[in-house]
Formats: sequence, structure tokens, C-alpha cells
Amino acid sequence: DYHLMLVPQLVRERRPKVKIGWFLHVPWCAAETYATFPRRKEVMRGLLGADLIGFHVYDYARHFMDSVMRTLGVEASVHRETYVRDHTKGHSLSVGVFPIGIDPVRFDKALDLIETKDKIIDVKRRFDGRLVVLGIDRLDLIET
Repeated sequence: DYHLMLVPQLVRERRPKVKIGWFLHVPWCAAETYATFPRRKEVMRGLLGADLIGFHVYDYARHFMDSVMRTLGVEASVHRETYVRDHTKGHSLSVGVFPIGIDPVRFDKALDLIETKDKIIDVKRRFDGRLVVLGIDRLDLIET
């Protein structure tokens, strides 16, 4: 994902009115660590071309916001509405948290379906008296 961090601003320069969303699939480091990167300003300017930047968890978003303020001195709010206002470019963007996970309500509802109940009965009969070991692999791996 790091090699794509310049893309939002490159797209913004060519298509100023298009809506741009960008999601980081890996953790954002603490501002103190980000401050050590040689091209930190260039990369940050690239990201600030987006309209929406998403992270998996709040801490990653907070680290990003801290990095924005520390690296560029750009206004960033991490209170009720999370946003960044870049006065030098006249552009604002939102920062959101979009956790990976399942919809538990959907799975609870699925337990009430006749086909699900029938499948549970079938599995219990098929493996009655035997030890069953179940493995679940993620299809969308993230690096943490």
C-alpha cells in the first residue's frame, strides 16, 4: 500500500472534481516514527489529495492525524468529526475508521433459517460421536 500513497494527489491534479477514497490495509505508525521517514512530506501531500482516507481501527487514524499535524502543520481534528483541512491547498478530507469483521446480526438471523437448521442437524448426524476439528482461513488477509 505504501507505494500507492502518492496516487490520490496525482489523480487530484488530473481530475480535480473527482471523489477520491483511499484505504490503508496496514497499521499507520506513530507520528514519532513517521517523522523519521525521508520523504514524509511528499508522501503526506500525496495522501491529502484524497477526500476520504480509511483505516481499520481508531488508533491508526489517530496516528495518521498526529502525523499530518506534526509533518505539515495542517489543521486536523480528531474529535467528533475527524477531518483534515489543508489551508495551503484549500482542500478538506475526512478520515474514517472501517473495521474488518462480520455482521453479527446477519449471522444470528441466519441461525433462524430453515436451511441453516437443517444443515446443523445434518452435520450433527454425520459426525455424531467423533471429534471434529474446524479451521477457518481468512480470504482477505491483512498485515498487522
